[in-house]
Amino acid sequence: MRIVPPHRKTFEFEQQLTGPADEVFALMCPVRECEWVEGWRPRLVVSSSGLAEPGCVFVTSDRVTSSGEQRDAVWLIVRHQPAQRRTEMIKMTPGHLVTRLWIAVQPGTAGSSSARIRYEFTALGPEGSAFVDEYSDESWKAFMTTWERALNAFLDGRHATRENRSASNDFDAAGLS
Repeated sequence: MRIVPPHRKTFEFEQQLTGPADEVFALMCPVRECEWVEGWRPRLVVSSSGLAEPGCVFVTSDRVTSSGEQRDAVWLIVRHQPAQRRTEMIKMTPGHLVTRLWIAVQPGTAGSSSARIRYEFTALGPEGSAFVDEYSDESWKAFMTTWERALNAFLDGRHATRENRSASNDFDAAGLS
């Protein structure tokens, strides 16, 4: 048995989102993320409900190793509390990293919300240690702002669609269409 101190880094970010908190939280799901994350395609989702829930397991492709091999990542939703709009996941990439992810979505004003996102990266080997050493505050901020923009673009498109539908219903009711 070998016991070593953890080699880890933790990052936090608060996203400002254009949709209501319950709608945003529902999108923090391995299945629903396919709707708004470009290229997100889990290969397997193990779920009784078909969506995020405690005990949901999903498998994604992770980064390519130094030898050119594609590596799988196995995710486990440890906690999923829709009423509080909180979830916690663990992502395991064997020989590389364990990543803990926390998301808490809070209502904002005028139908907006914020999402507090925290990632904790723990190295499991030399490649994971290199990742932890090299992953910077700038890389984190770029990742989070890309995620925030993608989610807001999706939410804005959905809201525009709803507004257009509502406006066309108004026209229909007024006999203007």
